[in-house]
Amino acid sequence: MTPPASLRPSAPRLVVLVTLLAGALLLLLGGRDVAPATAAPVRCETAPLGAATGWTEFVAGDGRRGSESEGAIAYGGSLQAGGMTVGTRLSAAAATPTLVVAGTGGSFNLQRGSAYVGTLTGHINFNGGGSRLATNPLDLPAAFVALRDASARWGALPSTGTASVVDSDATVTPMGGNVLLLTGTNSDLNVFTVTRGQLTGIRATFIDTPAGSTTLINVLGADPVTVNGEIRYRSGNSFIQSSDGTTQRNATTLWNLPAATGMTLSTNAAYGGSILAPRAQVVAQSIGHNLGQVIAQGFSSSYETHQHLFTGCLPTAEAPATPAELLTTKGVDRTTAVPGEVATFALGATNRGGTAAADVVLTDVVPAGLTIGTLPSGCTRDGRTVRCVAGTLVPGDGATFRIPVTVEAPSTPIGGGADRITPYKVQSDWTLDGGASTTVSLACRAGDLLGDGSVRVVDIDPQYGDDRGAIEVRRATATAPGTFDAVLVHHGRGRAQGRLHLACLPAATDGGRGLRTAAPVVTTATLPAGTHELPLACGTDRIAIRPGIDVVRGSARIVGSRATDDGATRRLVVEVGPDGADLTVSAGCLERQTAADRGAVRLGWTTISRTVVVPAGATVDEQLICGEQQKGIVAGWTLAPGVVLAGHEPQIKSRVFTLSSTGTAPRPVELQLLCLDDRTGDPTAIGSGSAQLVNTVNATSTTPQGPGAVLSATATVTRTSGAATRGAVRTATLRSRNVDVVLRCAKGCSGVATVRTAERLRTSGRTYRAKARIGARRFVTRPARTTTVSVRVPTRVRAALRRTRGAQVEVVLRDAQGRRAYRTVGLRKR
Repeated sequence: MTPPASLRPSAPRLVVLVTLLAGALLLLLGGRDVAPATAAPVRCETAPLGAATGWTEFVAGDGRRGSESEGAIAYGGSLQAGGMTVGTRLSAAAATPTLVVAGTGGSFNLQRGSAYVGTLTGHINFNGGGSRLATNPLDLPAAFVALRDASARWGALPSTGTASVVDSDATVTPMGGNVLLLTGTNSDLNVFTVTRGQLTGIRATFIDTPAGSTTLINVLGADPVTVNGEIRYRSGNSFIQSSDGTTQRNATTLWNLPAATGMTLSTNAAYGGSILAPRAQVVAQSIGHNLGQVIAQGFSSSYETHQHLFTGCLPTAEAPATPAELLTTKGVDRTTAVPGEVATFALGATNRGGTAAADVVLTDVVPAGLTIGTLPSGCTRDGRTVRCVAGTLVPGDGATFRIPVTVEAPSTPIGGGADRITPYKVQSDWTLDGGASTTVSLACRAGDLLGDGSVRVVDIDPQYGDDRGAIEVRRATATAPGTFDAVLVHHGRGRAQGRLHLACLPAATDGGRGLRTAAPVVTTATLPAGTHELPLACGTDRIAIRPGIDVVRGSARIVGSRATDDGATRRLVVEVGPDGADLTVSAGCLERQTAADRGAVRLGWTTISRTVVVPAGATVDEQLICGEQQKGIVAGWTLAPGVVLAGHEPQIKSRVFTLSSTGTAPRPVELQLLCLDDRTGDPTAIGSGSAQLVNTVNATSTTPQGPGAVLSATATVTRTSGAATRGAVRTATLRSRNVDVVLRCAKGCSGVATVRTAERLRTSGRTYRAKARIGARRFVTRPARTTTVSVRVPTRVRAALRRTRGAQVEVVLRDAQGRRAYRTVGLRKR
């Protein structure tokens, strides 16, 4: 719905104006204004706020309101309000919608226009002669789809001005502390990128831009944002506080938060400028009133919203956006733990690019030694693999998932030592003319084992086009533990050339301990046309290796080959041709424990994966690289339609995949590599209970990523044998100044006791994150004697804990050896 003229702000300036100078010209803080320079023109977007144009409060969901709004308001959910006055500055006709609540509404005094309220629990006084409307005149869900897209687009604009926190005593308007200074010189549009930290704990935000220009303040990231301090605008030789007297500056200032989930206004003064936070719950905690529009997911305020509608100049969507760039992060709330303690991994992905990243998924293979706890919403598990779906991340948007794990007790040593295993590769060339077929064979050294084999198409006569899919691999399978056969048919023209590659394992470690295999897994099937999954399960404590296929009748190809998280099962996905197929698939089974004649030792391994995008009509080589002291022995992949795997080459720490696309659009392919440790386990280290448990998360997206994308991250928990302080914490009591922690150690102990918040805590305009340190003190206990340690904590934290029902704190004890013990306890209050 387009608002009537009486509700719309004055039209944006469509006249061609000047753009920015190359580089930001800083204004002298104590001098006169600098005249803006002229440059190439830009175009302003007409009614950039779309359906929100003309509405002082435009909210997708619920609200809680006190006081009044001078303009029109619209809520897509329910609005708790008791006698709220609406529309005191409007000049709308009686029939014009000026109050819209799609859900349940309270009571209102409507000064101008008419109202739609889905369920009215109170009453409406129509002081301007209006009435209740029978139908909702707004489609707020559709409006917010467009607003979120526009917010993301403006959030991706490059900064054109400077944003820095400075001591206000150095400016022309001292305020007794730091201020955020935004400096821009363009007469049309000045864009600033501001961090959450720059907005917190300051006295004011100083906006130093030419009068008449638009100020766009982008606050990126998904975490909640708190804004402290007044909003002040440059006026002559000083900065003046935003008020109803700064109407033009309020109307041309826009605070844009594309991805933030929360925004708290704690400025203790009028808030200047409109807010576009289409995903955030906006809370006016401590302000004078809002001097601009509030466009948000939710809105809670006991303060007035004044009629300062946005009239600024925002650019049209003409310039191409920069590509999506995911930044993957991984953290853990404790880096050392003893068996039985819980650690929490935080998996995160943020889109730092200028294009939305679609179908973002975080995959985390939790290492052995950790038991996975209750997963958050959006996450599922398959064995030890956790998969968290973030969905589409617009520029600046992010998602975080917290995965709790319990540290397990160490395994029992089996014996032996850290032997070396030396995998290697062998290869041979093949040539095949169009319309012909051939059989090629290759073997590892006598007695050695085959990890996997691959037929790689290197080149096809360019005279007939580079159609690598013309080479049909009818057979690619092991014929013995160390040999591999392939049957190839060339359905195209010209001559094709390629190589047969094998990744091989030695028959024994350098310490003479033999690698062992169990009977291979073989499945024979008659399959109709379509795609079919065929699992090959080797059983407990084994690794599925050398996957193979033999097509006896019809046509089929492997389009997916992935190891499960325990490595014991290889899941093959086979695409069968239109006439069906008779085929056999198989896998060898490598024992995780070597032969026992010299003392058995265990093999270590992990899997790595990465999603790549194959450009339309292109042939590319992509690589996966194993970690330090690891070698790649079995490749895996999941192909998208229109993509052909033209083979893979072991190198041997890494694996190179050749991918060819026949489609008309870029296609994603997920690659996987099973990496074997090149040394066997050290039983002394296993038996002692000390181990580094390394956890890696990988991010995937169906959207091509820019060159700055980071698609994996790692965090490590070190399992220790335990601290003398384990189990020492008995109780914690909140006193007038301290938290008293009661300790008791059977053999006596000493160290440092640290008290941390157990969950996020908000108090006096400050937010303490979970696990935030709030106090610490040294302690010494005598054997089997109870000791009270009084830990001093800040006054505002004590007040918040006292107000919180069921408050908890986490007590961390670090003993003299640096070992830590953790316990979360309910807080007693005295």
